[in-house]
Amino acid sequence: MSLHVSALLTAFVFLVINSFSYALPTAAMSRAEQLAAALAAMQERAALAGVEPEQPAALVKCGLPAVFQLRAYEKLLGKQAGISEFLARPTDADFPEIYDSPGGHFKIHYTTAAGDRDRIDESYGDHNSNGVPDYPEIVALVCDSVWDHHINQRGFREPINDQNHGGGDARYDVYIRDVGGQVYGITWADQAVADGPMVKATSWMELDNHYEQYQGYDTRPLDAMRVTVAHEFLHAIHLAYDAEELCTDANCTPALQNPYWFEMSSVWAEEDTYDNINDYYLYLEFYLDQVHRSLRYISETGLNIYGAALMPIYLSQLYGRDLVRLVWERCGEVPGENLLSGALQGALDEISGGAVDLEKAWLEYGKALFFTGTRARPGKFFEEAANYAMVPDNAGSPLRPYIRYYSQYPVTKQQASDNAFLPSELGFNYLVFSTGTIDSVFTMNFEGAVSTPIPTDWRIAMTGYDRFNLNAPLKVDPTHYQNFGLIQERNLTAVTDLLGVVTIVNPELRRKDNFYRFEVTNTSVVIKENTVTFVNTKFLLSEGDDHAFYVIVQPAAKAQVNMTIFNAAGEEVYQSGTYEPAAGERYPIQWNGRNNDREEVASGVYVVQVRIGDETTHKKILVIR
Repeated sequence: MSLHVSALLTAFVFLVINSFSYALPTAAMSRAEQLAAALAAMQERAALAGVEPEQPAALVKCGLPAVFQLRAYEKLLGKQAGISEFLARPTDADFPEIYDSPGGHFKIHYTTAAGDRDRIDESYGDHNSNGVPDYPEIVALVCDSVWDHHINQRGFREPINDQNHGGGDARYDVYIRDVGGQVYGITWADQAVADGPMVKATSWMELDNHYEQYQGYDTRPLDAMRVTVAHEFLHAIHLAYDAEELCTDANCTPALQNPYWFEMSSVWAEEDTYDNINDYYLYLEFYLDQVHRSLRYISETGLNIYGAALMPIYLSQLYGRDLVRLVWERCGEVPGENLLSGALQGALDEISGGAVDLEKAWLEYGKALFFTGTRARPGKFFEEAANYAMVPDNAGSPLRPYIRYYSQYPVTKQQASDNAFLPSELGFNYLVFSTGTIDSVFTMNFEGAVSTPIPTDWRIAMTGYDRFNLNAPLKVDPTHYQNFGLIQERNLTAVTDLLGVVTIVNPELRRKDNFYRFEVTNTSVVIKENTVTFVNTKFLLSEGDDHAFYVIVQPAAKAQVNMTIFNAAGEEVYQSGTYEPAAGERYPIQWNGRNNDREEVASGVYVVQVRIGDETTHKKILVIR
């Protein structure tokens, strides 16, 4: 919804209505509950003022998106009794005890008042007997460590000094209180500070007083606190570059509060600072399940933007850890949203000397998203890919066909255009073509289009891989095929599948009516005789169950196939199940070096018998512990 000046004038006429039916924030609520109450009240006031209220920001992981939305409502409707007080900086009366961090950068505010829900966690004791509970001292040490990482090591600028903006002194204020479990912490964007055309802001941070109550952190609460400090303090730094990177319109209405880059880059900071905590794993499935959508998209749960941190994580892995800082420096040079319209490209230019553009980086990232979980390739793509969730396909999730598989050819344009999940700008689709019945040349005609005269910017990148051997080399086609074109891939004997990554690389094409279609010509080969391919004849048991001996059978006609392993004395050690692949289908049968009782076999020579129908093939292999 776009808001016009007339609507703004109407809004102020309705400000005479000064009662809320929703409960306003109270001291009996956690901070997350207070945020929810404040948003509900402001949405009600917006409706009374004749302004259609927007979906409230999701209160998950980080409270900053809700704070942004409240600030936008305040800008739109003016200060509101009960809300403006809630948005004010906490007072010394509420948090009378203060501890300055040893590094001199932070002031930790807390309370030990009995019965106060914000009371500090005192279970850590006071081991140095200095009268200060250990918990605020631990928080202070973590804050100093994060300062050193973000500012001294990564080169980010310091947060804006709030000494003359209500902060009292130059130290950054951190309040320990009952945040509430829905969010880990909150950075409060405070006073706007103009710097030429740019708007920046002071801020303060709130951390929880009992992180053991957070799911998964009952035995390691300090880990939750650590990643929260890393996350929230980068927000404080963001605000010193650009407090309105989220806005795409001069009015900056609540509808346009879209802090996707704020949250993605702050989750990147968690991983960059504390590589082994991996809190972001919790959110990956919510992003990968929406991978066809624009990077700007925020789901109703709000969780996908945290999983989308995979983008800065991977690009900084590829092109250097300075990338995120360089992007924020460019965001701080141009008012409004600038990440995709120039900042990311400018950072890539600087870090690569002009050798990498957004198209190249984006397609590399798209490939990496495919090879996670059980599709991960050791030593390739994401460093922790095997631990990640996966982009769902039409086998595991019929309602999310982001990955479509083809094994029978030809594929007509009519068959290939039936997809309800076409990608938005900077979203992805994946096409997987089995090479089992393809001749030496794979041929596809690709057509990308929109229903307007504006040209699309479709790109498709092709990569061949062996789905049964995670260590096999990839066959990467360096060409990025464009809107219309003939794609041909040759020499496919070493791969089982061809992956096509389909995306729109123009961030300005936000229309939902972009579409593409393609056709694959009939390049099938008639298999005239049964074939058995022994992929390896030496099997190292020390490499574990993830590594296996396997054969690929390809029957000339549909037939039952199986594999039996015998030791040197001719005794059966292992027998696979019986399978029935189609004529011409390349079917793998694996053995992980264990007998029929699931025990590891001894080193030595074994005989492999492969049966296709009534026909058998034998070969000796060597097993080494």
